[in-house]
Amino acid sequence: MAFWSRPAVGLDIGSRYVKAVQLKKTGKNIELERFGVSEIYAKGEKPSSPDDQRQAVVQAVRRAFSEAGITANQIVSAVAGESIIVRYIQLPEMPEEELANALRWEAEEYIPFRIEDVNIDSAIIGHSAQGDTRRIDVLVVCARKDLINDHVALVREAGVTPTLIDVDSFAFLNCFEVNYSPDPQEVVGLVNIGGDITSISVYLAGMPRFSRDISIGGNTITAAIQQRLEVPISQAETVKIDRGVGPLAAREAGPASEGPAQGAGDSAQPGSPPVGPPSTLSAKDAQADRAIRNTLNNLIGEIRRSIQFFENQSGGKTVSRVVIGGGSASMRGLDAFIQRELQLPVEIIDPLRSIPVTGKNLNADTLRESRHMLSVGIGLALRKVMG
Repeated sequence: MAFWSRPAVGLDIGSRYVKAVQLKKTGKNIELERFGVSEIYAKGEKPSSPDDQRQAVVQAVRRAFSEAGITANQIVSAVAGESIIVRYIQLPEMPEEELANALRWEAEEYIPFRIEDVNIDSAIIGHSAQGDTRRIDVLVVCARKDLINDHVALVREAGVTPTLIDVDSFAFLNCFEVNYSPDPQEVVGLVNIGGDITSISVYLAGMPRFSRDISIGGNTITAAIQQRLEVPISQAETVKIDRGVGPLAAREAGPASEGPAQGAGDSAQPGSPPVGPPSTLSAKDAQADRAIRNTLNNLIGEIRRSIQFFENQSGGKTVSRVVIGGGSASMRGLDAFIQRELQLPVEIIDPLRSIPVTGKNLNADTLRESRHMLSVGIGLALRKVMG
Protein backbone atom coordinates (compact mmCIF):
# COMPACT_ATOMS: atom_id res chain seq x y z
CA MET A 1 0.00 0.00 0.00
CA ALA A 2 1.65 3.22 -1.16
CA PHE A 3 2.24 6.23 1.07
CA TRP A 4 0.66 9.50 -0.04
CA SER A 5 2.72 12.38 1.31
CA ARG A 6 0.21 15.12 0.48
CA PRO A 7 -3.29 15.45 1.96
CA ALA A 8 -5.79 13.05 0.43
CA VAL A 9 -9.04 14.95 -0.06
CA GLY A 10 -12.34 13.51 -1.25
CA LEU A 11 -15.08 15.86 -2.43
CA ASP A 12 -18.62 14.49 -2.56
CA ILE A 13 -21.14 16.87 -4.15
CA GLY A 14 -24.62 15.59 -3.41
CA SER A 15 -28.01 17.04 -4.25
CA ARG A 16 -28.41 18.71 -0.84
CA TYR A 17 -25.00 18.69 0.84
CA VAL A 18 -21.35 19.01 -0.09
CA LYS A 19 -18.98 16.85 1.92
CA ALA A 20 -15.21 17.38 1.98
CA VAL A 21 -13.01 14.80 3.71
CA GLN A 22 -9.26 14.81 4.30
CA LEU A 23 -7.51 11.59 5.29
CA LYS A 24 -3.91 10.91 6.18
CA LYS A 25 -1.84 7.77 6.58
CA THR A 26 0.25 7.26 9.70
CA GLY A 27 2.17 4.01 9.59
CA LYS A 28 -0.42 1.39 8.71
CA ASN A 29 -3.33 3.47 9.96
CA ILE A 30 -5.62 5.62 7.85
CA GLU A 31 -7.00 8.52 9.89
CA LEU A 32 -9.62 11.22 9.50
CA GLU A 33 -7.80 14.53 9.70
CA ARG A 34 -10.42 17.07 8.57
CA PHE A 35 -13.97 17.17 7.29
CA GLY A 36 -16.55 19.76 6.32
CA VAL A 37 -20.25 19.54 5.45
CA SER A 38 -22.19 22.38 3.86
CA GLU A 39 -25.86 22.53 2.85
CA ILE A 40 -26.22 23.64 -0.76
CA TYR A 41 -29.58 25.39 -0.47
CA ALA A 42 -29.39 26.92 2.99
CA LYS A 43 -32.93 28.33 2.74
CA GLY A 44 -34.31 24.89 1.92
CA GLU A 45 -35.67 25.83 -1.50
CA LYS A 46 -33.85 25.01 -4.72
CA PRO A 47 -33.57 28.07 -7.01
CA SER A 48 -35.37 27.79 -10.33
CA SER A 49 -32.46 29.23 -12.30
CA PRO A 50 -29.76 26.71 -13.33
CA ASP A 51 -27.14 29.46 -12.93
CA ASP A 52 -28.30 30.12 -9.37
CA GLN A 53 -28.25 26.38 -8.64
CA ARG A 54 -24.70 26.15 -9.95
CA GLN A 55 -23.52 29.10 -7.87
CA ALA A 56 -25.13 27.59 -4.78
CA VAL A 57 -23.07 24.43 -5.33
CA VAL A 58 -19.88 26.42 -5.88
CA GLN A 59 -20.42 28.39 -2.69
CA ALA A 60 -21.23 25.21 -0.75
CA VAL A 61 -17.93 23.63 -1.88
CA ARG A 62 -16.06 26.70 -0.68
CA ARG A 63 -17.89 26.67 2.67
CA ALA A 64 -17.17 22.97 3.19
CA PHE A 65 -13.46 23.50 2.60
CA SER A 66 -13.43 26.55 4.85
CA GLU A 67 -15.32 24.76 7.62
CA ALA A 68 -12.92 21.82 7.42
CA GLY A 69 -9.81 24.00 7.27
CA ILE A 70 -8.71 22.12 4.15
CA THR A 71 -6.11 24.09 2.23
CA ALA A 72 -5.13 21.42 -0.30
CA ASN A 73 -6.58 22.20 -3.70
CA GLN A 74 -6.12 18.81 -5.38
CA ILE A 75 -9.03 16.48 -4.79
CA VAL A 76 -10.75 13.29 -5.88
CA SER A 77 -14.41 13.72 -6.79
CA ALA A 78 -17.16 11.57 -8.26
CA VAL A 79 -20.18 11.58 -10.54
CA ALA A 80 -23.34 9.52 -10.61
CA GLY A 81 -26.59 9.17 -12.50
CA GLU A 82 -27.99 7.87 -15.74
CA SER A 83 -25.14 9.36 -17.76
CA ILE A 84 -22.85 6.79 -16.13
CA ILE A 85 -23.04 3.30 -17.62
CA VAL A 86 -21.36 0.33 -15.91
CA ARG A 87 -21.23 -2.99 -17.74
CA TYR A 88 -19.56 -6.34 -17.18
CA ILE A 89 -18.48 -8.12 -20.33
CA GLN A 90 -16.36 -11.08 -21.38
CA LEU A 91 -13.74 -10.96 -24.11
CA PRO A 92 -11.30 -13.51 -25.49
CA GLU A 93 -7.94 -13.46 -23.74
CA MET A 94 -5.76 -10.83 -25.40
CA PRO A 95 -2.75 -8.58 -24.68
CA GLU A 96 -3.67 -5.49 -22.65
CA GLU A 97 -2.52 -3.18 -25.46
CA GLU A 98 -5.26 -4.66 -27.67
CA LEU A 99 -7.93 -4.45 -25.00
CA ALA A 100 -8.67 -0.72 -25.37
CA ASN A 101 -9.56 -1.00 -29.06
CA ALA A 102 -11.59 -4.14 -28.49
CA LEU A 103 -13.53 -2.45 -25.72
CA ARG A 104 -14.52 0.47 -27.90
CA TRP A 105 -16.08 -1.93 -30.40
CA GLU A 106 -17.79 -3.98 -27.69
CA ALA A 107 -19.00 -0.92 -25.77
CA GLU A 108 -21.11 0.24 -28.70
CA GLU A 109 -23.41 -2.73 -28.07
CA TYR A 110 -23.88 -1.92 -24.40
CA ILE A 111 -24.23 1.85 -24.08
CA PRO A 112 -27.11 4.06 -25.25
CA PHE A 113 -24.81 6.93 -26.30
CA ARG A 114 -22.63 7.57 -29.31
CA ILE A 115 -19.16 6.21 -28.66
CA GLU A 116 -17.56 9.58 -29.48
CA ASP A 117 -19.69 11.24 -26.77
CA VAL A 118 -18.33 9.18 -23.87
CA ASN A 119 -15.16 8.56 -21.92
CA ILE A 120 -14.45 4.86 -21.41
CA ASP A 121 -12.43 3.22 -18.66
CA SER A 122 -12.06 -0.43 -17.79
CA ALA A 123 -10.55 -2.91 -15.37
CA ILE A 124 -9.92 -6.64 -15.65
CA ILE A 125 -11.76 -8.29 -12.75
CA GLY A 126 -11.20 -11.95 -13.49
CA HIS A 127 -10.45 -14.77 -15.90
CA SER A 128 -12.57 -17.70 -16.97
CA ALA A 129 -12.63 -20.52 -19.49
CA GLN A 130 -15.31 -21.65 -21.95
CA GLY A 131 -14.18 -24.99 -23.27
CA ASP A 132 -10.73 -24.47 -24.73
CA THR A 133 -11.17 -20.68 -24.92
CA ARG A 134 -9.70 -18.50 -22.22
CA ARG A 135 -11.69 -15.34 -21.54
CA ILE A 136 -11.25 -12.23 -19.46
CA ASP A 137 -13.97 -10.61 -17.36
CA VAL A 138 -13.90 -6.84 -17.79
CA LEU A 139 -15.59 -4.03 -15.89
CA VAL A 140 -16.38 -1.21 -18.32
CA VAL A 141 -17.38 2.29 -17.19
CA CYS A 142 -18.66 4.86 -19.66
CA ALA A 143 -19.42 8.48 -18.76
CA ARG A 144 -20.81 11.15 -21.03
CA LYS A 145 -18.14 13.71 -21.81
CA ASP A 146 -20.49 16.64 -21.25
CA LEU A 147 -21.20 15.38 -17.70
CA ILE A 148 -17.49 15.08 -16.91
CA ASN A 149 -16.60 18.42 -18.49
CA ASP A 150 -19.35 20.22 -16.60
CA HIS A 151 -18.33 18.59 -13.32
CA VAL A 152 -14.68 19.53 -13.80
CA ALA A 153 -15.61 23.12 -14.68
CA LEU A 154 -17.82 23.42 -11.59
CA VAL A 155 -15.18 22.05 -9.23
CA ARG A 156 -12.52 24.32 -10.68
CA GLU A 157 -14.84 27.30 -10.34
CA ALA A 158 -14.97 26.49 -6.63
CA GLY A 159 -11.17 26.77 -6.50
CA VAL A 160 -10.05 23.15 -6.43
CA THR A 161 -8.59 20.81 -9.03
CA PRO A 162 -9.85 17.26 -9.58
CA THR A 163 -6.96 14.88 -10.13
CA LEU A 164 -9.25 11.89 -10.50
CA ILE A 165 -12.99 11.47 -11.08
CA ASP A 166 -14.56 8.30 -9.74
CA VAL A 167 -18.09 6.92 -9.62
CA ASP A 168 -20.16 7.31 -6.44
CA SER A 169 -20.93 3.59 -6.12
CA PHE A 170 -17.26 2.62 -6.42
CA ALA A 171 -16.28 5.17 -3.76
CA PHE A 172 -18.96 3.76 -1.46
CA LEU A 173 -17.56 0.28 -2.09
CA ASN A 174 -14.03 1.48 -1.20
CA CYS A 175 -15.31 2.88 2.09
CA PHE A 176 -17.13 -0.37 2.90
CA GLU A 177 -14.15 -2.59 2.09
CA VAL A 178 -11.63 -0.64 4.19
CA ASN A 179 -13.95 -0.38 7.18
CA TYR A 180 -15.40 -3.90 7.20
CA SER A 181 -12.72 -6.15 5.62
CA PRO A 182 -15.35 -8.63 4.39
CA ASP A 183 -14.57 -12.27 3.69
CA PRO A 184 -13.41 -12.59 0.05
CA GLN A 185 -16.18 -15.10 -0.65
CA GLU A 186 -18.98 -13.04 0.88
CA VAL A 187 -21.42 -11.37 -1.51
CA VAL A 188 -22.71 -8.05 -0.17
CA GLY A 189 -25.30 -5.72 -1.62
CA LEU A 190 -24.32 -2.06 -1.23
CA VAL A 191 -27.02 0.61 -1.47
CA ASN A 192 -26.04 4.28 -1.25
CA ILE A 193 -29.25 6.30 -0.91
CA GLY A 194 -28.70 9.93 -1.81
CA GLY A 195 -31.09 12.78 -2.38
CA ASP A 196 -31.80 12.29 -6.08
CA ILE A 197 -29.98 9.05 -6.88
CA THR A 198 -29.58 5.65 -5.26
CA SER A 199 -26.51 3.65 -6.29
CA ILE A 200 -26.84 -0.12 -6.08
CA SER A 201 -23.85 -2.42 -6.38
CA VAL A 202 -22.81 -5.94 -5.46
CA TYR A 203 -19.43 -6.54 -3.82
CA LEU A 204 -17.48 -9.77 -4.19
CA ALA A 205 -13.79 -10.46 -3.61
CA GLY A 206 -12.74 -6.82 -3.60
CA MET A 207 -14.55 -5.86 -6.80
CA PRO A 208 -17.93 -4.50 -7.86
CA ARG A 209 -19.70 -7.29 -9.74
CA PHE A 210 -22.84 -5.32 -10.50
CA SER A 211 -23.56 -1.59 -10.42
CA ARG A 212 -26.39 0.71 -11.43
CA ASP A 213 -27.87 4.07 -10.45
CA ILE A 214 -31.60 4.74 -10.17
CA SER A 215 -33.37 8.09 -9.94
CA ILE A 216 -35.05 7.49 -6.58
CA GLY A 217 -33.79 8.98 -3.34
CA GLY A 218 -34.65 11.03 -0.30
CA ASN A 219 -35.78 13.97 -2.40
CA THR A 220 -38.19 11.67 -4.23
CA ILE A 221 -39.85 10.86 -0.93
CA THR A 222 -40.02 14.54 0.01
CA ALA A 223 -41.57 15.44 -3.36
CA ALA A 224 -44.17 12.68 -2.93
CA ILE A 225 -45.14 14.04 0.49
CA GLN A 226 -45.31 17.58 -0.90
CA GLN A 227 -47.65 16.56 -3.68
CA ARG A 228 -49.92 14.48 -1.45
CA LEU A 229 -50.17 17.03 1.38
CA GLU A 230 -49.91 20.12 -0.87
CA VAL A 231 -47.35 21.79 1.39
CA PRO A 232 -44.06 23.63 0.71
CA ILE A 233 -41.04 21.44 0.07
CA SER A 234 -39.40 22.56 3.33
CA GLN A 235 -42.47 21.45 5.29
CA ALA A 236 -42.57 18.14 3.41
CA GLU A 237 -38.94 17.53 4.37
CA THR A 238 -39.81 18.13 8.02
CA VAL A 239 -42.73 15.70 7.79
CA LYS A 240 -40.44 13.06 6.28
CA ILE A 241 -37.92 13.44 9.09
CA ASP A 242 -40.60 13.42 11.78
CA ARG A 243 -42.49 10.43 10.39
CA GLY A 244 -39.66 8.21 9.21
CA VAL A 245 -40.94 4.89 7.96
CA GLY A 246 -44.24 5.19 9.82
CA PRO A 247 -46.53 2.37 10.93
CA LEU A 248 -48.85 2.64 7.94
CA ALA A 249 -45.95 2.29 5.51
CA ALA A 250 -44.69 -0.78 7.32
CA ARG A 251 -48.19 -2.24 7.81
CA GLU A 252 -49.37 -1.84 4.22
CA ALA A 253 -46.16 -2.86 2.45
CA GLY A 254 -47.21 -6.49 2.04
CA PRO A 255 -46.78 -9.94 3.56
CA ALA A 256 -43.00 -9.60 3.82
CA SER A 257 -43.50 -6.77 6.28
CA GLU A 258 -45.25 -8.89 8.91
CA GLY A 259 -43.31 -9.49 12.10
CA PRO A 260 -40.29 -7.75 13.59
CA ALA A 261 -37.01 -7.44 11.75
CA GLN A 262 -34.14 -9.34 13.28
CA GLY A 263 -30.74 -7.72 13.66
CA ALA A 264 -31.42 -4.33 12.11
CA GLY A 265 -33.21 -2.74 15.03
CA ASP A 266 -36.90 -1.98 15.46
CA SER A 267 -38.58 0.86 13.63
CA ALA A 268 -40.43 1.71 16.84
CA GLN A 269 -37.42 3.50 18.28
CA PRO A 270 -37.60 6.19 20.95
CA GLY A 271 -39.11 9.28 19.40
CA SER A 272 -40.63 7.44 16.43
CA PRO A 273 -44.36 7.69 15.60
CA PRO A 274 -46.57 5.49 17.81
CA VAL A 275 -47.24 2.10 16.28
CA GLY A 276 -50.94 1.37 16.21
CA PRO A 277 -53.81 0.66 13.86
CA PRO A 278 -54.12 3.09 10.93
CA SER A 279 -57.38 4.40 12.40
CA THR A 280 -55.42 6.06 15.22
CA LEU A 281 -53.36 8.15 12.78
CA SER A 282 -54.31 11.66 11.78
CA ALA A 283 -55.33 12.12 8.16
CA LYS A 284 -52.12 14.08 7.53
CA ASP A 285 -49.90 11.38 9.01
CA ALA A 286 -51.71 8.64 7.10
CA GLN A 287 -51.28 10.54 3.84
CA ALA A 288 -47.59 11.14 4.55
CA ASP A 289 -47.07 7.47 5.36
CA ARG A 290 -48.72 6.45 2.10
CA ALA A 291 -46.45 8.80 0.13
CA ILE A 292 -43.39 7.40 1.90
CA ARG A 293 -44.59 3.81 1.41
CA ASN A 294 -45.26 4.19 -2.29
CA THR A 295 -41.83 5.68 -2.98
CA LEU A 296 -40.04 3.11 -0.84
CA ASN A 297 -41.90 0.29 -2.58
CA ASN A 298 -40.45 1.54 -5.88
CA LEU A 299 -36.98 1.73 -4.33
CA ILE A 300 -37.24 -1.75 -2.81
CA GLY A 301 -38.43 -3.10 -6.15
CA GLU A 302 -35.33 -1.75 -7.90
CA ILE A 303 -33.01 -3.12 -5.22
CA ARG A 304 -34.70 -6.52 -5.39
CA ARG A 305 -34.51 -6.63 -9.20
CA SER A 306 -30.83 -5.67 -9.08
CA ILE A 307 -30.01 -8.44 -6.63
CA GLN A 308 -32.00 -10.97 -8.65
CA PHE A 309 -30.26 -9.94 -11.86
CA PHE A 310 -26.84 -10.43 -10.27
CA GLU A 311 -27.79 -13.79 -8.78
CA ASN A 312 -29.20 -15.02 -12.09
CA GLN A 313 -25.90 -14.18 -13.81
CA SER A 314 -23.54 -15.28 -11.04
CA GLY A 315 -23.56 -19.05 -11.38
CA GLY A 316 -25.01 -19.77 -7.95
CA LYS A 317 -23.69 -16.91 -5.82
CA THR A 318 -26.24 -15.18 -3.61
CA VAL A 319 -26.23 -11.90 -1.71
CA SER A 320 -25.88 -12.61 2.03
CA ARG A 321 -26.57 -9.13 3.42
CA VAL A 322 -27.18 -5.53 2.44
CA VAL A 323 -25.32 -2.46 3.70
CA ILE A 324 -27.00 0.90 3.18
CA GLY A 325 -25.59 4.41 3.42
CA GLY A 326 -25.97 7.93 2.15
CA GLY A 327 -27.76 10.95 3.52
CA SER A 328 -31.18 9.27 3.34
CA ALA A 329 -30.12 5.99 4.97
CA SER A 330 -30.59 7.38 8.47
CA MET A 331 -34.30 7.94 7.91
CA ARG A 332 -35.88 6.42 11.00
CA GLY A 333 -36.87 2.79 10.54
CA LEU A 334 -35.59 2.53 6.97
CA ASP A 335 -33.03 -0.20 7.67
CA ALA A 336 -35.64 -2.38 9.39
CA PHE A 337 -38.15 -1.73 6.60
CA ILE A 338 -35.67 -2.75 3.87
CA GLN A 339 -34.75 -5.84 5.87
CA ARG A 340 -38.37 -6.92 6.16
CA GLU A 341 -38.98 -6.47 2.45
CA LEU A 342 -35.78 -8.12 1.16
CA GLN A 343 -35.65 -10.79 3.85
CA LEU A 344 -31.92 -10.15 4.18
CA PRO A 345 -29.87 -8.73 7.06
CA VAL A 346 -29.53 -4.95 6.60
CA GLU A 347 -27.26 -2.52 8.41
CA ILE A 348 -26.30 1.13 8.05
CA ILE A 349 -22.66 1.62 7.13
CA ASP A 350 -20.31 3.24 9.64
CA PRO A 351 -17.81 5.02 7.37
CA LEU A 352 -15.40 5.52 10.29
CA ARG A 353 -15.65 2.02 11.76
CA SER A 354 -11.96 1.33 11.18
CA ILE A 355 -10.73 4.88 10.58
CA PRO A 356 -9.68 6.71 13.75
CA VAL A 357 -10.62 10.38 14.10
CA THR A 358 -7.36 12.11 15.00
CA GLY A 359 -7.74 15.62 13.63
CA LYS A 360 -7.51 18.47 16.12
CA ASN A 361 -10.38 20.87 16.78
CA LEU A 362 -12.95 18.74 14.95
CA ASN A 363 -16.53 19.50 15.92
CA ALA A 364 -17.73 16.30 17.61
CA ASP A 365 -21.40 17.28 17.39
CA THR A 366 -21.20 18.00 13.67
CA LEU A 367 -19.32 14.75 13.08
CA ARG A 368 -21.96 12.78 14.98
CA GLU A 369 -24.78 14.41 13.00
CA SER A 370 -23.14 14.04 9.57
CA ARG A 371 -21.17 10.80 10.02
CA HIS A 372 -23.66 8.80 7.95
CA MET A 373 -23.14 11.15 4.96
CA LEU A 374 -19.36 10.76 4.72
CA SER A 375 -19.07 7.34 3.05
CA VAL A 376 -18.54 8.54 -0.53
CA GLY A 377 -16.17 11.34 0.50
CA ILE A 378 -14.11 8.91 2.56
CA GLY A 379 -14.11 6.37 -0.26
CA LEU A 380 -12.83 9.03 -2.65
CA ALA A 381 -10.02 10.14 -0.34
CA LEU A 382 -9.06 6.48 0.10
CA ARG A 383 -8.21 6.34 -3.59
CA LYS A 384 -5.24 8.62 -2.88
CA VAL A 385 -4.32 7.24 0.54
CA MET A 386 -4.18 3.68 -0.78
CA GLY A 387 -2.26 4.63 -3.93
